[in-house]
Amino acid sequence: MSDWNVGGSHGDDMEREVTETGLPDHNFQPTFPETPITDESPFQASNGNERNDEDQRPIGTKAAKEAKQRKKSRKGEASSQVSESINAGFHEMIETSRSNWELLVKNREDTRREKIEFDRQRHEDDKKAYEEERQLTMKAKKSKIMRNMAGITKDLISARRELRHVQSETEYRQLNALVAALEVELEAEMEDRDLLGNLLKEREFGIRLGTGCAFESVSRI
Repeated sequence: MSDWNVGGSHGDDMEREVTETGLPDHNFQPTFPETPITDESPFQASNGNERNDEDQRPIGTKAAKEAKQRKKSRKGEASSQVSESINAGFHEMIETSRSNWELLVKNREDTRREKIEFDRQRHEDDKKAYEEERQLTMKAKKSKIMRNMAGITKDLISARRELRHVQSETEYRQLNALVAALEVELEAEMEDRDLLGNLLKEREFGIRLGTGCAFESVSRI
């Protein structure tokens, strides 16, 4: 035992001991029945997480391809739903904006038409009131002219009668001057009467035609 070589002969001794036991000199490995894995194999079933199906199966298998296709399909459907939702929301926003704009335009147009109709009606009312006022004014002036003419005519007749019977030259001249003044005044009143009569005729004619006429000359009557 003094010749025992720790380093070099230890392996040979171990090998000799194994040989002496009668065991085979090769490595022992247990064997199990092999189960072939096919596309229809139950081992290809889903693991409960379809999102990772393609990661849990051998690359290139039919199930993995189908899982990947389903994943792409789900992504496409989700993207399509989001796109449809966005399009629907955008379409609704456009329709709402268009409806609001049409309502605004309609309200403005209605307001404009109401303003035009109000202005037209007010113009007609003011015009009618003005016509009535001018008619009354002209009639009042005509009545005043006729009263003045009646008074002047009465004074003129009285002065002419006295003029025929006066004996004094001084009184004659005074009465003669009075008669002349009354005649001038009466003539002026008659001119105003004729002018007013013409204006009234023109006014009535203008009313029938739906037009107005000038009244500048009436202010001096």
